[in-house]
Amino acid sequence: MRRIVWISVALAALVTMVLLFSPGHAQSRPIVSSGGILNAASYTLDGMPNSGIARGAMFLVYGYGLGPSTLQKAPDPPTPLPTKLSETSIQVLVAGTTVDALIQYTSANVVAAVLPSSTPEGSGVLTLTYNGLPSTPVAIRVVHTALGIFAQNQAGSGSAVVQNYNSQTDQPLNTILETAQPNQVMILWASGLGPANGDPAVAATPGNLDVDTQVLVGGKNAKMLYWGRS
Repeated sequence: MRRIVWISVALAALVTMVLLFSPGHAQSRPIVSSGGILNAASYTLDGMPNSGIARGAMFLVYGYGLGPSTLQKAPDPPTPLPTKLSETSIQVLVAGTTVDALIQYTSANVVAAVLPSSTPEGSGVLTLTYNGLPSTPVAIRVVHTALGIFAQNQAGSGSAVVQNYNSQTDQPLNTILETAQPNQVMILWASGLGPANGDPAVAATPGNLDVDTQVLVGGKNAKMLYWGRS
Protein backbone atom coordinates (compact mmCIF):
# COMPACT_ATOMS: atom_id res chain seq x y z
CA MET A 1 0.00 0.00 0.00
CA ARG A 2 2.86 2.36 0.86
CA ARG A 3 4.37 1.91 -2.63
CA ILE A 4 1.04 2.73 -4.25
CA VAL A 5 0.81 5.95 -2.21
CA TRP A 6 4.33 7.02 -3.23
CA ILE A 7 3.63 6.27 -6.88
CA SER A 8 0.45 8.34 -6.71
CA VAL A 9 2.34 11.28 -5.19
CA ALA A 10 5.04 11.05 -7.87
CA LEU A 11 2.47 11.00 -10.66
CA ALA A 12 0.69 13.99 -9.16
CA ALA A 13 3.98 15.93 -9.03
CA LEU A 14 4.72 15.01 -12.66
CA VAL A 15 1.28 16.18 -13.80
CA THR A 16 1.79 19.46 -11.92
CA MET A 17 5.14 20.04 -13.67
CA VAL A 18 3.64 19.36 -17.08
CA LEU A 19 0.86 21.86 -16.40
CA LEU A 20 3.31 24.51 -15.18
CA PHE A 21 5.55 24.23 -18.23
CA SER A 22 2.95 23.66 -20.93
CA PRO A 23 2.47 26.46 -23.53
CA GLY A 24 -0.84 27.42 -22.01
CA HIS A 25 0.72 28.13 -18.62
CA ALA A 26 4.13 29.61 -19.45
CA GLN A 27 5.08 32.14 -22.08
CA SER A 28 8.45 31.96 -23.79
CA ARG A 29 10.54 35.05 -24.37
CA PRO A 30 10.39 36.53 -27.87
CA ILE A 31 13.21 35.44 -30.16
CA VAL A 32 14.64 37.78 -32.81
CA SER A 33 16.08 35.76 -35.68
CA SER A 34 19.75 36.07 -36.59
CA GLY A 35 19.92 38.57 -39.44
CA GLY A 36 16.23 39.33 -38.86
CA ILE A 37 16.48 43.14 -38.74
CA LEU A 38 15.95 44.47 -42.28
CA ASN A 39 15.11 47.64 -44.19
CA ALA A 40 11.36 47.43 -44.79
CA ALA A 41 11.77 48.25 -48.48
CA SER A 42 14.98 46.63 -49.69
CA TYR A 43 15.30 43.62 -47.31
CA THR A 44 19.08 44.07 -47.65
CA LEU A 45 20.95 41.58 -45.45
CA ASP A 46 23.50 42.85 -42.93
CA GLY A 47 26.98 43.03 -44.38
CA MET A 48 25.76 43.59 -47.93
CA PRO A 49 26.20 46.92 -49.75
CA ASN A 50 23.69 49.55 -48.58
CA SER A 51 22.85 47.51 -45.47
CA GLY A 52 22.18 48.80 -41.98
CA ILE A 53 19.12 50.64 -40.69
CA ALA A 54 19.11 54.36 -41.44
CA ARG A 55 17.96 56.94 -38.93
CA GLY A 56 14.30 57.66 -39.61
CA ALA A 57 13.82 54.49 -41.68
CA MET A 58 11.10 51.88 -41.62
CA PHE A 59 12.45 48.47 -40.67
CA LEU A 60 11.24 44.92 -40.04
CA VAL A 61 12.07 42.53 -37.21
CA TYR A 62 11.60 38.80 -37.88
CA GLY A 63 11.49 36.08 -35.27
CA TYR A 64 9.20 34.03 -33.03
CA GLY A 65 6.75 35.07 -30.35
CA LEU A 66 7.22 38.75 -31.20
CA GLY A 67 3.56 39.68 -30.86
CA PRO A 68 -0.02 38.45 -31.07
CA SER A 69 -0.98 35.57 -33.36
CA THR A 70 -3.20 37.90 -35.41
CA LEU A 71 -1.49 40.91 -36.99
CA GLN A 72 -2.39 44.19 -35.29
CA LYS A 73 -1.86 47.55 -37.03
CA ALA A 74 -1.41 50.98 -35.51
CA PRO A 75 -4.25 53.47 -36.07
CA ASP A 76 -4.10 55.47 -39.28
CA PRO A 77 -2.85 59.09 -39.22
CA PRO A 78 -3.33 61.64 -37.80
CA THR A 79 -3.11 59.39 -34.73
CA PRO A 80 0.59 59.27 -33.74
CA LEU A 81 2.44 55.98 -34.10
CA PRO A 82 2.76 54.28 -30.69
CA THR A 83 5.92 53.03 -29.00
CA LYS A 84 3.90 50.02 -27.76
CA LEU A 85 1.26 48.15 -29.75
CA SER A 86 -0.58 45.05 -28.50
CA GLU A 87 2.12 44.67 -25.80
CA THR A 88 4.98 44.77 -28.35
CA SER A 89 7.72 47.38 -28.00
CA ILE A 90 11.25 47.81 -29.37
CA GLN A 91 14.20 49.55 -27.76
CA VAL A 92 17.44 50.37 -29.57
CA LEU A 93 20.62 51.15 -27.63
CA VAL A 94 23.49 52.89 -29.44
CA ALA A 95 26.39 54.82 -27.90
CA GLY A 96 24.74 54.85 -24.48
CA THR A 97 21.45 56.28 -25.81
CA THR A 98 18.23 54.24 -25.76
CA VAL A 99 15.37 55.11 -28.12
CA ASP A 100 11.91 53.60 -28.48
CA ALA A 101 10.99 52.57 -32.02
CA LEU A 102 7.54 53.51 -33.33
CA ILE A 103 5.47 50.40 -34.00
CA GLN A 104 3.51 50.24 -37.27
CA TYR A 105 2.25 46.68 -36.92
CA THR A 106 2.99 43.61 -34.85
CA SER A 107 2.44 39.88 -35.18
CA ALA A 108 3.97 36.64 -33.93
CA ASN A 109 6.69 36.47 -36.60
CA VAL A 110 7.23 39.99 -37.92
CA VAL A 111 7.05 43.50 -36.51
CA ALA A 112 7.30 46.72 -38.55
CA ALA A 113 8.61 49.88 -36.94
CA VAL A 114 10.20 53.29 -37.58
CA LEU A 115 13.62 54.10 -36.13
CA PRO A 116 13.57 57.65 -34.71
CA SER A 117 15.82 60.13 -36.50
CA SER A 118 17.34 61.02 -33.12
CA THR A 119 19.01 57.58 -32.88
CA PRO A 120 22.82 57.85 -32.77
CA GLU A 121 24.78 56.23 -35.58
CA GLY A 122 26.97 53.22 -34.95
CA SER A 123 26.80 49.65 -33.70
CA GLY A 124 24.27 48.86 -30.97
CA VAL A 125 21.69 46.37 -29.80
CA LEU A 126 17.96 45.94 -30.29
CA THR A 127 15.64 44.42 -27.69
CA LEU A 128 12.06 43.48 -28.47
CA THR A 129 9.64 43.11 -25.56
CA TYR A 130 6.31 41.29 -25.72
CA ASN A 131 3.93 40.90 -22.80
CA GLY A 132 6.61 42.20 -20.48
CA LEU A 133 9.23 39.65 -21.54
CA PRO A 134 12.32 41.01 -23.35
CA SER A 135 14.20 39.18 -26.06
CA THR A 136 17.91 38.58 -25.91
CA PRO A 137 19.55 41.79 -27.24
CA VAL A 138 20.62 41.43 -30.87
CA ALA A 139 23.10 43.48 -32.88
CA ILE A 140 21.92 46.38 -35.01
CA ARG A 141 23.92 48.85 -37.10
CA VAL A 142 22.48 52.35 -37.41
CA VAL A 143 23.67 54.44 -40.36
CA HIS A 144 22.93 57.88 -41.77
CA THR A 145 21.59 56.70 -45.12
CA ALA A 146 20.71 53.25 -46.47
CA LEU A 147 18.02 53.79 -49.07
CA GLY A 148 15.74 50.94 -50.03
CA ILE A 149 13.13 51.17 -52.78
CA PHE A 150 9.83 49.47 -52.12
CA ALA A 151 9.07 46.62 -54.53
CA GLN A 152 5.68 45.56 -55.82
CA ASN A 153 6.26 42.02 -54.57
CA GLN A 154 6.83 43.40 -51.04
CA ALA A 155 10.04 41.39 -50.81
CA GLY A 156 12.68 43.84 -52.03
CA SER A 157 13.11 42.67 -55.63
CA GLY A 158 11.55 43.07 -59.04
CA SER A 159 9.47 46.05 -60.16
CA ALA A 160 9.64 49.13 -57.96
CA VAL A 161 6.69 50.91 -56.41
CA VAL A 162 6.54 53.97 -58.69
CA GLN A 163 3.46 56.03 -59.51
CA ASN A 164 2.88 57.97 -62.72
CA TYR A 165 1.58 61.38 -61.70
CA ASN A 166 -1.27 62.54 -63.93
CA SER A 167 -3.19 64.61 -61.39
CA GLN A 168 -3.96 64.75 -57.67
CA THR A 169 -6.59 62.08 -58.15
CA ASP A 170 -4.91 60.03 -60.89
CA GLN A 171 -1.60 58.41 -59.95
CA PRO A 172 -1.55 54.85 -61.33
CA LEU A 173 1.17 52.37 -60.45
CA ASN A 174 3.88 52.24 -63.08
CA THR A 175 3.68 48.90 -64.94
CA ILE A 176 4.20 47.57 -68.44
CA LEU A 177 0.56 48.46 -69.05
CA GLU A 178 0.78 51.90 -67.38
CA THR A 179 4.07 53.35 -68.60
CA ALA A 180 5.44 56.81 -67.89
CA GLN A 181 5.81 59.36 -70.67
CA PRO A 182 8.78 61.67 -71.32
CA ASN A 183 8.75 64.70 -68.95
CA GLN A 184 6.06 63.10 -66.77
CA VAL A 185 6.34 63.41 -63.01
CA MET A 186 6.89 60.09 -61.22
CA ILE A 187 6.66 59.30 -57.51
CA LEU A 188 9.20 56.81 -56.13
CA TRP A 189 8.48 55.19 -52.76
CA ALA A 190 11.44 54.25 -50.57
CA SER A 191 12.74 54.23 -47.01
CA GLY A 192 16.10 54.97 -45.42
CA LEU A 193 17.03 58.22 -47.20
CA GLY A 194 18.15 59.76 -43.93
CA PRO A 195 17.10 61.53 -40.71
CA ALA A 196 14.37 64.14 -40.81
CA ASN A 197 13.29 67.03 -38.64
CA GLY A 198 10.06 66.95 -36.69
CA ASP A 199 8.28 64.24 -34.73
CA PRO A 200 8.41 60.94 -36.68
CA ALA A 201 5.34 59.69 -34.80
CA VAL A 202 3.03 62.24 -36.41
CA ALA A 203 2.31 63.57 -39.89
CA ALA A 204 5.37 64.25 -42.03
CA THR A 205 7.21 67.56 -41.86
CA PRO A 206 7.52 68.75 -45.49
CA GLY A 207 10.95 69.57 -46.84
CA ASN A 208 13.86 68.03 -48.70
CA LEU A 209 16.24 66.00 -46.57
CA ASP A 210 19.84 67.14 -46.22
CA VAL A 211 21.13 64.24 -48.28
CA ASP A 212 22.91 64.31 -51.65
CA THR A 213 20.29 62.53 -53.76
CA GLN A 214 20.40 61.41 -57.39
CA VAL A 215 17.94 59.34 -59.43
CA LEU A 216 18.93 57.73 -62.72
CA VAL A 217 16.27 56.57 -65.18
CA GLY A 218 17.64 54.61 -68.11
CA GLY A 219 21.11 55.83 -67.17
CA LYS A 220 20.09 59.50 -67.33
CA ASN A 221 19.70 61.93 -64.45
CA ALA A 222 16.09 62.67 -63.59
CA LYS A 223 15.14 66.16 -62.42
CA MET A 224 14.53 65.99 -58.67
CA LEU A 225 11.46 67.84 -57.44
CA TYR A 226 11.23 66.55 -53.86
CA TRP A 227 13.09 64.08 -51.65
CA GLY A 228 11.71 63.80 -48.16
CA ARG A 229 9.11 62.28 -45.85
CA SER A 230 5.57 61.55 -46.94
